[in-house]
Amino acid sequence: MSFGGFSININTYEDDSPPYSSYGGADSASESESSPDQADSSDSENNYYDYSQTKKQDATFDDYSSMYLNDNLQRSERDNSDNDDDDDDDDDDDDDDDGSNSDEDDGYSGFSYGAPRRKRNTKTYETNDDGQIALPLTCFTSKGAVTVYSIGEIYHGTDFSKSNRIFPINFHSSIRFIDYRNYQEGYPTPEVDYHTKITCDYGGRIIFEIYVDDEDEPRFQGNSSSSVWKPLTEQLRKCGQPGLTNLSGPLVMGISDPRICRAIQELPGAEMCPKYEFKEII
Repeated sequence: MSFGGFSININTYEDDSPPYSSYGGADSASESESSPDQADSSDSENNYYDYSQTKKQDATFDDYSSMYLNDNLQRSERDNSDNDDDDDDDDDDDDDDDGSNSDEDDGYSGFSYGAPRRKRNTKTYETNDDGQIALPLTCFTSKGAVTVYSIGEIYHGTDFSKSNRIFPINFHSSIRFIDYRNYQEGYPTPEVDYHTKITCDYGGRIIFEIYVDDEDEPRFQGNSSSSVWKPLTEQLRKCGQPGLTNLSGPLVMGISDPRICRAIQELPGAEMCPKYEFKEII
């Protein structure tokens, strides 16, 4: 058929099957024309591209894609609402601890499937009637058991706060080591409590003091929580006290214990410490 100098060839086929398969080329076309039964069997074996199946597959993929995105968006909204709840008062936190918040049962956060949700802060220590930490409190460390007698108060003096630590004035704790004053080689050496207290000088600079249990005057003083222990650890190593290499002051004072650290963060005026970066402690 021709229109205005253009010709169009129209081929008709008796059945609706294509002239040849998408894989076989002209040879497949001749085979399908010569033996319709073989063509039918080849159709059943998916030798040609089935567009109806493609539409079903595309629709199924779109359905799963929309379900995936909607599910993730809902999780993101719940996570954002949980982050807003973190700024609420302690009454909301107590409700979460009782398990009344159904979102906590989800266990996922944001757009990452399988990512564990960050837990809320929960009190891990006993408190008195005023809601303060109950003292004395024993902290078990790699150097021994530390007993904390007083948390102290926030004092905005020199070096009383760092980016990772707050040193409250009047903080008081003790740890038990051998008594180097009564050491005699070949004889058992008794143990004694070494007390650490945080004070300040007249200029407001921090001072760490170490007392022996039965003495009123400090044996050692220093402006660093770790360096103040160095002369004492040298004496203890000579007496055979093990495990005192690279001694950490905050560790043997108990300040690095998560319960003590959190109690210090909750002291009045802690938010005014200019250097300290508050941490979420579980």
